[in-house]
Amino acid sequence: MPSQVTLVSESHSSPSPALRLIQGDQEQELVQVEDLESDVLESLRKKLQDADKEIILEVINLPNWPTEKREILYEINREYHCRLIVNGRVFSDPFLAALDTMVGDEDPASHKLTLNCAIQTAAFYHYDDPCLPSKKINERLKQLKAAVRPSKWLNSQISQYGNRESEETASSASPAEMAIAFLEQHRISHKLSDADKVVCYFQGDHYIWDGRRWENIQESRFQAKVMAFLQTLNLTKLNERFLRDVISHLKGQTLLDCWDESLPFLITNHQPLEIKRPHFIVFSNGIIDVGQAIQNPKKTCKLLDFDPQYFNEVVLPYNFSSKAKCPLWIETIKEILPAKSKADKRLLVLQEFMGYTLLHDCRFQKFMILIGDGGNGKSTITETWQAMLGDENVSAVGLEVLGGEHRQWALKGKLANFSGELPYLGKINEGLLKRIVSGEPVDANRKHREPVKLRLQAKLIVNTNDLPSINDATRATWDRMVTIPFLERFRDTQKDDKDRAIKLREELPGIFLWSLKGLIRLLKNNKFTKCEVCEKITQEHRTDSDSVLAFVKECCQQHSGHVLFSQKLFETYRLFCERSGRNKPFGESEFGKRMIRAGFEKMRSRVQPNGKRPPGYRDIKLSEEGLEYWKQIKHKYSGFEDDDDNPVRIGYQHDQT
Repeated sequence: MPSQVTLVSESHSSPSPALRLIQGDQEQELVQVEDLESDVLESLRKKLQDADKEIILEVINLPNWPTEKREILYEINREYHCRLIVNGRVFSDPFLAALDTMVGDEDPASHKLTLNCAIQTAAFYHYDDPCLPSKKINERLKQLKAAVRPSKWLNSQISQYGNRESEETASSASPAEMAIAFLEQHRISHKLSDADKVVCYFQGDHYIWDGRRWENIQESRFQAKVMAFLQTLNLTKLNERFLRDVISHLKGQTLLDCWDESLPFLITNHQPLEIKRPHFIVFSNGIIDVGQAIQNPKKTCKLLDFDPQYFNEVVLPYNFSSKAKCPLWIETIKEILPAKSKADKRLLVLQEFMGYTLLHDCRFQKFMILIGDGGNGKSTITETWQAMLGDENVSAVGLEVLGGEHRQWALKGKLANFSGELPYLGKINEGLLKRIVSGEPVDANRKHREPVKLRLQAKLIVNTNDLPSINDATRATWDRMVTIPFLERFRDTQKDDKDRAIKLREELPGIFLWSLKGLIRLLKNNKFTKCEVCEKITQEHRTDSDSVLAFVKECCQQHSGHVLFSQKLFETYRLFCERSGRNKPFGESEFGKRMIRAGFEKMRSRVQPNGKRPPGYRDIKLSEEGLEYWKQIKHKYSGFEDDDDNPVRIGYQHDQT
């Protein structure tokens, strides 16, 4: 009886993955599995020169081996006609052993891995007749109550692995079967179950799961991916029409039929489609549930596994750590935004808005303006802010061009939009600005495609040296604005650290936790922290932007019982705008509307000597500065009674307009 020699890939006594030679009581390590190459066969031949030996090949966890390592093991088995023991069971056929290791629905990831192992093993031992192993694979899948695979696809895969052409089988595969095969390949590569989607067709775009997030890829790139896959199958009738048919089937098989929904959302059921909107944030090392962090601020966030059911494009480009710190960041922001008084809460407002950019909705309906001359730290903060969110997750569309075609589409899937100098916002921009800031749906136009309604989650941040002129007489825009003035200056001083933003990138996990505290406080208070410094500059900004308000502030006074004629007041306003270098003055109609919004009542006078009843404004008179303007133009007007060089005081009438 021949002596026995056992080759062991892994043993329970020595679990490290290596190939060991056991003869009697002696055990010798031949090679580590990770170093297993084809030249190990020569080494084995020298050690197994005695033909009067029975070679036993004992293998543990074969499906977990890399593909190229399994092939070397198969070469050993085929050359020495080994008796094969896999996971303690004896098999005459490695392919049958591979099938036996396949597990069912309770472990879908391992199931995919072992299916790939079974296909490869069948290719190595049964490439000449792929139909038989294909049949056995599907029989095994039925036993496991798992989805069977198209026989033609299995045949082509076995032929491909075995480096044998099977033109008749491959060329007869239909586009629908090739679409299924493409999806199956991606499921196997990501170790996902049949229930998991790996490709989605949503709002006319293709999305592919990359293991952490859903990547939106262009149509041309998607076609290239599908074509590259089809070219590996030795199809004899592969042409543009066949490719188009495969992609058409992929669109139908992967359709996510919720066209008007906006990302991100969690798919809780596919048929019928049901979604939820948990507040997840995805990092390089997993997912955290911000909702739980908000409910239990003192409890450590638990890191969750990546989940393809969470339809999301955004990944923060660093690992989450609940113990991360950011001492340099704290030092930096205290230098840039030092409290000038107890009412100066600029630092808290910044912390809350940075946290707000992590929120998936726009419930607080605010945008931010960072204002101040250069060299004051604004750029250091915005660069670090963008790095905390991730460069891929922010956009840079100027608000002055936000109404341009295709511009809103650039904000899709972004957490924030950072723009620079903003000289003027016209009426059209202001209307769109309000809708985006409020989270209302906008019609996003795409080149050569139908528009899509989107609720953009990108928060708008403007970094500017000068406050923009805003043409909005109502409070709508002003109520949505949060302005932080930067009052320090660091350029050409000892504190001018030009590499500070680069250094702060080392603290991004800690800066995230700092921002998260701001978000938790914002949600708890349901409003931004009151800051008198921010509110003061916003009010000054509003006055400077509205020439009528500026005129009232500088040239008018409230005076009970006094009335100013509308025409004289308007002409005085026009001269004020001309002499103060302001933008083009408003027309008389718009001037009247803004005077009423400023709190003044319009009415008609009694009949004047010239027989007319001109309109006027009640309870208002010109200040000394306003009178100086009036004196320069009063000679142009006649037919009005004057009172001490002030436009006429006239009796009230009840027929007000």
